[in-house]
Amino acid sequence: MGSNEGVRTHQPVRDVRVRVFALGRHEVTVREYEAFVTASGYVSGEGCYVADRRGRTVWDRQASWRAPGFEQVNEHPVVCVSWRDAQAYARWVSGESGEPYRLSSEAEWEYAARAGMDNVNLLGNDKVAQCDRGNGADRTTTQFLPEWHGITADCRDDAVFAAPVGSYAPNAFGLFDMLGNAWEWTEDCWHDSYRGAPSDAVAWTSAATCRERVLRGGSWQDGPRRLHSVVRNRYGAGRRSLSSVGFRVARTID
Repeated sequence: MGSNEGVRTHQPVRDVRVRVFALGRHEVTVREYEAFVTASGYVSGEGCYVADRRGRTVWDRQASWRAPGFEQVNEHPVVCVSWRDAQAYARWVSGESGEPYRLSSEAEWEYAARAGMDNVNLLGNDKVAQCDRGNGADRTTTQFLPEWHGITADCRDDAVFAAPVGSYAPNAFGLFDMLGNAWEWTEDCWHDSYRGAPSDAVAWTSAATCRERVLRGGSWQDGPRRLHSVVRNRYGAGRRSLSSVGFRVARTID
């Protein structure tokens, strides 16, 4: 897990023992999240950080998971959801199914994203492979958002914003959108490096405050450098989220 190249937050490389677990084949969709909200009466709240035409993140108090600043269909990944929203969804699914659903640990997420390979990104040595394998920022982005200032891939994936789940090729484990489409919440508290991290792939929740939780996978908003199995991000657990942040659920298997 991790990489000794690049930034300190990916270091040091370490061995982790991962127990058997199940992980959603795709990110939780708008349809699935709406079923939860309808059945439970859960209130996610209004307001979300959305991307403007230059790729900057700006607050929109009228945005929400129902209206994240771009058109979406039921099979889009739900975005503009906080870590606490994701936790509420997992608890509801657990109650409905009788199975122990939860967010994955960061180590479980990276194991699933690598799918048996070394450090994985969507490009490898092929400058156009990203658009076959995942939804990130690319020439489609800059065509429709000409003022976009982010780094983009030299290919077209036909999606300016998020795309319906499963639109691109799965990884070797049969999981869709592990890299790109939407950042995904994990259970772990944010730590600046892996020093002192557990070696058994349980969520690392021992932090002084744990105000921030770990995000993984990159999104439709990110270029090739961030669509990588070792790249880590963070965000406040209780803060209203971004139009590039969603989640998928895991399940404990005894």
